[in-house]
Amino acid sequence: MPNVTKVHVPGYLTFLVAATFMCCLAIWYHYSGISWHFSLNKRPRVLNDAQIKRKVWTDKSTGLYYCSDSHLYGHTASGEYVAQGEAIQKGYSPAVHELCQ
Repeated sequence: MPNVTKVHVPGYLTFLVAATFMCCLAIWYHYSGISWHFSLNKRPRVLNDAQIKRKVWTDKSTGLYYCSDSHLYGHTASGEYVAQGEAIQKGYSPAVHELCQ
């Protein structure tokens, strides 16, 4: 049997899979219309006095707070009533990603 040179296939296949993935990702990005531009100078949220004093229900286990129109308002196991401004200062986030009006 003649001497046969062995080719290192795993490295070649890894490169081929990575290149294919990057091409697919570039095509998807081009046609998806998603913007990857992130602004570094976003303005902070400004709350009016009524929003600051609005009573919300904070859930200590999830780190979320609920407005009075939510079905979970006052109904989670570990929580308390606080003002919306205080909840934000303590690090809680609105459950629906919007401030209580």
